[in-house]
Amino acid sequence: MKPNHSRRNFIRTGSLAVIASSFPMLSLTKPTNKMTNKKKPGSTPNTKFAVNIEIWWKNLPVIERIEKTAELGFSGIEFWTTDDKDLEAMVKRCKELGLTICQFTAWGFKPGMNNPGNHKLFEEKIKEAIKIAKLLNCKKATVVGGDDQEGMTQKEMHANITTALKRVKPLVEKAGLMLILEPMNIRVDHKGHSLYETNLQLKYVKKLTPQ
Repeated sequence: MKPNHSRRNFIRTGSLAVIASSFPMLSLTKPTNKMTNKKKPGSTPNTKFAVNIEIWWKNLPVIERIEKTAELGFSGIEFWTTDDKDLEAMVKRCKELGLTICQFTAWGFKPGMNNPGNHKLFEEKIKEAIKIAKLLNCKKATVVGGDDQEGMTQKEMHANITTALKRVKPLVEKAGLMLILEPMNIRVDHKGHSLYETNLQLKYVKKLTPQ
């Protein structure tokens, strides 16, 4: 069997995952696009990709970005924010085009998950994300650790991230939602972010999952 590489080469660990890279695509297990054509760039024979519509075709309305995704033969989409989009309209159009909504962002950069003062809000946002995931028929949502916190060591910030994830673990496990913990590229565009090495993500995520 050929390996299924992806935008988010993640390691499944129960309800949590760690991202190994950060490119604007996410692989799908099965192609579902009714408009698939092998001559189109998105119609790859083995690995299937989802377009990040936050990055592609920024000048177009969201629905038109979804349509462009299908036109190019891709099987799905992913996006970041949910509060600035008509989610029901997106679901309807994706269903019409046979596209899968692969993942969205449940918790962004700020306020930081790496600060315990934000953990109650984090839990509330994850509860909201579970409802959104059900609407979208989506099984994955990304969470971000947060930028460096003044007066905290990296070890302390990572411990706080672990605590936050432990807090919501029963919720996402019950809902069948995988949280994707995404590291950032501090050398290029996310200087000052607290979580940036995959081996560290693995170390902390393993604390949350049964062996």
